Amino acid sequence: MNRLAVTGAPDAVAAFVEDARGDGRVEWASGAPVERRVLELAAEGLPLDTVCAVAARNLGLARHGVVPSPVLSLCPLEARRGAVSAPGMTVLAKVLLARFEASPQARAVSWRGGETALDLARLAPIPEEVRGAGYHYAGFAWCLRRWGTAANARAVRAGGPAPDPRRPERSRAVYLFDTVGAPPDAALRAASLRHPGAVLVLAARMPRAGFSASYLFHRGAVAQRDPVDAFAAGDGDAERGLEAMAARWDRLVDAALEHA
Repeated sequence: MNRLAVTGAPDAVAAFVEDARGDGRVEWASGAPVERRVLELAAEGLPLDTVCAVAARNLGLARHGVVPSPVLSLCPLEARRGAVSAPGMTVLAKVLLARFEASPQARAVSWRGGETALDLARLAPIPEEVRGAGYHYAGFAWCLRRWGTAANARAVRAGGPAPDPRRPERSRAVYLFDTVGAPPDAALRAASLRHPGAVLVLAARMPRAGFSASYLFHRGAVAQRDPVDAFAAGDGDAERGLEAMAARWDRLVDAALEHA
């Protein structure tokens, strides 16, 4: 579970709320054409690891920090190192391609989340090159790198904008939501660059991962990271625990907004 509080002048918070709202829809292409090209290059006798780096540049993925990952788990280590002859690699590439095209990774993926108050694809848009290379092929790695989590926010509940209880002249919006495996710290850091008049405080608790932490984002900087047990802080209530974690940032929120 995650709790995000966005605080600032009313117009700054309203701008964030509008920017974050979306339909949660992302269309990922099939990775098969990319996989086919990578294996065609590999069939020429180059090591697959080298081919992946070349393909990343050719496909425009390298500048997004993504390197294509073909089905290397199906490929002998010798082939990755270029220790297979060109004729042998040609045969192997055909086998790998057939296995890939029969696997779930080859399918196009559609995220149809419906109207949501917190759409990570709005806060940190996914480049066309990444969507075109497929989720399993490039999207998963990109989301982890640029969002901090592997998929969009889920089960979003939003409150506000409303006057900040501590400073009525300010405004605040609060979101409660779930993510897969980790909080969306990278996406929120990017969003704070586009919304310099707001301060974002994220409190997260991921029981399965044994992870609990809180963050403050302002103007693209992560001011601090403070691990704490949210469940204990809330006397057994996760939501109250996340709120208590967020309250520990009140002074830093005030200082950031006073110098904004």
